Amino acid sequence: AGADAFLAKPLMPLPLFQRTILTQLPAEQRPPLRPVAVEDQPAPDPLALRDDLALAADVLNAPSEGRNLPYVGGFLLGIGRCADDAELGDAALRLIRAEEESAEARQRAETLAAMVQDRLAQTRVAI
Repeated sequence: AGADAFLAKPLMPLPLFQRTILTQLPAEQRPPLRPVAVEDQPAPDPLALRDDLALAADVLNAPSEGRNLPYVGGFLLGIGRCADDAELGDAALRLIRAEEESAEARQRAETLAAMVQDRLAQTRVAI
């Protein structure tokens, strides 16, 4: 029992993820590995980003007894990393570190909710 490798979330870039998986195969079954290139990293899907931000907004705008601040903080931290949005990630991390039922957590959740709404307004996608 035990892990042979660790994969941190988010799983980026894709070639690094592939290399990590492939190196766990027995040598005789492993295909040749090519160098990892940053340009091989796919761009975040704007529609998926919008969907994720909308979900986070729903949680942040729910009545206080119905929202899970540690969950939405971790969720938005991952979104910030994937979207290369350090400001969003930092705000999410501050929420995670706040005591869940404190006035500080409520204020940080409000700040984060406003940031999410700003990003939703910036990610209008034509369908």
